Amino acid sequence: MLDAWLNLGMAAPFVMASASWHDEAGSCETVAPTLVDAITGDSEITLNWTPAANEVASYYYLYYDQAGKAQLVTELDCLAADCSYTDSGLTNGQNYCYKLTAADSSTECQSDFSNIVCATPKQAGQQQVVGVATIETGKWVREGKGKNATETFVFTNSFSAGDEVTIRMLVNTESGTPVSGATISLAIDGPESIVISSTVSGNDGVATASWATQRPNKKGNGGTSNGSYTTTATAVSSPQYDWDGISSNASFTIDQTSGAMMVRKDH
Repeated sequence: MLDAWLNLGMAAPFVMASASWHDEAGSCETVAPTLVDAITGDSEITLNWTPAANEVASYYYLYYDQAGKAQLVTELDCLAADCSYTDSGLTNGQNYCYKLTAADSSTECQSDFSNIVCATPKQAGQQQVVGVATIETGKWVREGKGKNATETFVFTNSFSAGDEVTIRMLVNTESGTPVSGATISLAIDGPESIVISSTVSGNDGVATASWATQRPNKKGNGGTSNGSYTTTATAVSSPQYDWDGISSNASFTIDQTSGAMMVRKDH
């Protein structure tokens, strides 16, 4: 056919491209590695894996697994007994899945994919919650006169109309560590109802809030209503932690005489 082609005066053919192929089945000796775990952090995930069992591999290719499809993250050179990589710049709250392959020193032969592990990065501090560990009521009592006068804080759940009811709260983590910089929202319910906020908690985790009750007039009219009241922590605001959602509370009474110095706490 070539001679017939040339006898017609046609140009001789020339090679434009070439390729060769053969069956390489069984030629890749690299064994797939094993992803051990994925440790989450703030906008990052650290992956740890066990190198290929036959120790032929020295290079690893890390991929995102997206519904079975692979998107290359990075190529790594790892000869240690345990290998790791931190994938940073991620979006907190989004789930990421990974898989990887191993390759020999020539990087021409990649193993099968490893197992798949998934993890979700979280903002620092949001892995813990805080709550109001204790909530107690009391008032400042003035003793003495003039320069010798002193004020002492006394815990009590019995007040007279006109007293300032002081509420003290301890804010801490689940492990019992005091939390500073937290503010508590409080609801006081009883014959009258109000909503107040606390001061910012200090390094000891203590925050306070006050309710200035009103004394009746000389005829006994007006003033804060007598009766039983309950103060409840309805929220805790902290720049580092989430509220545990537990509404701690304490009970107290308001009447015309100061009662026994005792505190009742309910959680």
